[in-house]
Amino acid sequence: MKDKKYKTYVGADLHKSMTYFIAQDRAGKELASRKIANRGDHIRDFLGQLPQPVKTVIESTGNWEWFCEELKAGGYDVMVAHANEVRARSDSRDKSDRKDARLLASLLRGNLIEKESWQAPEPVRQIRERLRYMQMQNRAKTAHKNRIHSILIRLNIKSPRKDAFCKSGRLFLRSLDIGAEYKTSMERSLALIELIEKDQQEDKEFCERLAREDELVWLLSTIPGVGAQLACMIRYETGDAARFERVEQYVSHTGLVPGKRQSADSSHDIGITKEGSFWLRWAFVQAAQTADRQTGRLSRFYWKQMRKGGKRGKAIVATAREIAVIAYCIMTRHQGYFEPLALSPHIKRQKNERKTTLPRKRA
Repeated sequence: MKDKKYKTYVGADLHKSMTYFIAQDRAGKELASRKIANRGDHIRDFLGQLPQPVKTVIESTGNWEWFCEELKAGGYDVMVAHANEVRARSDSRDKSDRKDARLLASLLRGNLIEKESWQAPEPVRQIRERLRYMQMQNRAKTAHKNRIHSILIRLNIKSPRKDAFCKSGRLFLRSLDIGAEYKTSMERSLALIELIEKDQQEDKEFCERLAREDELVWLLSTIPGVGAQLACMIRYETGDAARFERVEQYVSHTGLVPGKRQSADSSHDIGITKEGSFWLRWAFVQAAQTADRQTGRLSRFYWKQMRKGGKRGKAIVATAREIAVIAYCIMTRHQGYFEPLALSPHIKRQKNERKTTLPRKRA
């Protein structure tokens, strides 16, 4: 972190409309303490009055992007600290904006911030916004479909089609002779579903275009169960895969690793940690949902997990974790997915003999 000597270390407690700043020198002496409105020119003027060079740290929040861009535009270095690490070092019993900013400045000055959030570049953030909005629309579409199903159930009406939202099924729904308010809810939900489907067609073309232009998206789409949309989500929610030194770090970032609470002789599992990117974890779980209906390595891995525990949820999460390992190898090696070759019976017999043969004891 200390690649050059900074004269001033600034902790910034960022909020929606204002930011509280605490500036310290190398010895820890407090140089300035001020509350400033969230305007880039005001913040840069404040930092410009401090002994240069200056380094600033903020906690990872939902509005860190504009703050970092404003400081970088002024030539200042800024770090985004991981929220969990700052929360673990803070005193929740006595909390204020001033104390939070002082804590951040002290951690930065003492080189005590181990977890740093990656600052995604603007093009990556824009594509993330589009992909996340796509999933929000998909959830809204499902909610409207469920609303129509609830109306049919309450009125004891059965659709003549297995898919109530196919072309003939929608004609049937619009032709129903039901109460006026039921009719209004159903027609509005159908109109919103059709509007979302129109947008989803554009989104599908957008993801297919990304798969043609971005090599990593195309390589990720070679994984069984990963289409163009999931490949885009994995690619851009990961960002630069090279920032993870080992595959274990990447899998931990997905939050799919099991957690444990241990104290002395007491120890119990707490499920997966669910740390890191929610959307990245969601993409891997979605890709693993079809593992039981596939053929190949991932299918065998899924059924192996099922034989161990017999619970589908655990098998899905384990398969999602395996897909995360595969995705990391693809993004770091720039190599597509391929099924491992099956060993011939003769080679299998030789391997088993080597495993079971014991070394001879010397006389």
